Amino acid sequence: MGTTLMARKTLKADIHGRVQGVGFRYYASSRANTLDIHGWIRNEPDGSVHVECEGEESNLKAFEKWLHSGPPGAHVTACYSRWSECRDLYSSFVVEA
Repeated sequence: MGTTLMARKTLKADIHGRVQGVGFRYYASSRANTLDIHGWIRNEPDGSVHVECEGEESNLKAFEKWLHSGPPGAHVTACYSRWSECRDLYSSFVVEA
């Protein structure tokens, strides 16, 4: 049949609501590692969380869906996502301070 090429993409997202102080970044890191997604996540001064990551499009879509609810204790009110072509910038997923 032939080899199917998997589409790699970049996802950038800003998550708003009660998303700081609830372990959001660490749960997201665990989820990203499970999905073989590379990039980073950090808290923003306005109380939101920002993530930039790369991976297979289907895995990123699953991660994006998770971002809309987050971990127990979080209350996501909005998740703004932007998609672009993958540039293979990252080799792991890290939580930034």
